[in-house]
Amino acid sequence: MASARRHRGHLGGIITARLAAHSPTLLALVGVAVFAALSIVRFKTSPGLSFGVLYLVPISFLTWFIGLGPGIICALSSALLLLLFDLVHGVRAHPYWDTLMNVAMFVFMVFILAEVRALYERERDLSRTDALTGLLNRRAFMEALERESARHRRFPRPLTLAYLDLDNFKGINDTHGHAAGDELLLAVADAMTNSVRDVDSVGRLGGDEFAILMPETDGAASQLAIAKVQKKVHGATAHRWPVTLSIGVVTFEAVPDSAEEMIRLADVLMYEVKQSGKNRIEFRRYPTD
Repeated sequence: MASARRHRGHLGGIITARLAAHSPTLLALVGVAVFAALSIVRFKTSPGLSFGVLYLVPISFLTWFIGLGPGIICALSSALLLLLFDLVHGVRAHPYWDTLMNVAMFVFMVFILAEVRALYERERDLSRTDALTGLLNRRAFMEALERESARHRRFPRPLTLAYLDLDNFKGINDTHGHAAGDELLLAVADAMTNSVRDVDSVGRLGGDEFAILMPETDGAASQLAIAKVQKKVHGATAHRWPVTLSIGVVTFEAVPDSAEEMIRLADVLMYEVKQSGKNRIEFRRYPTD
């Protein structure tokens, strides 16, 4: 039973995510089309049938995928259309009272769904971001890497992945305490975020290890971009903390089978920098010549 519920919940999450991936305009048109179809059916069927609850379908759809305002508009439109039907057919003794009840039910549902949606989005964002720095966590970064890999397979343009590790970070924690270490990580995260493009993704993969994904970035462009990151981080940390960066940068002209393999290649390159003296950037292409 529990397994079945989890499966249904997972399936529902996939369907919701796929719907949300479409443009708001298309989703709004779908919601309006459902509302219109339901209204046509209402005027084609027996006056004795109750349709009020059915209008919760377009109301809920528009509220969840478009927002509070469209949900309220649909709720009021549904109540008014049902009132019009009742006045035309004269089937209810108290049509205005019934309309007031419909408005209350519909608007209540809109506000409940809007609040649930806001809570859902907050929880989703928390599950995808690093609690300390606000960067993408490892899971979210890997998802971004998978998406860019899939896009690269359709439209083969180079993409670059940088793996960055703070040199001497353990000494900061040991000497000044974990609060100072956290302050340092925040400064590094802010510097990285402020030195990349909006289309780039910055993630904290764990401890003092970071990664930057740069779509449509070839080897020459990656050298300029990572040099900028290194300079920004140095400027944000040098006056307080004696740390540097060891960076492995891989430009993919073809992508391997998995995002994990891409991370591994960049991590291995970064480790080579660590082993050969730290505080350097090593660049490599994949596949190698």
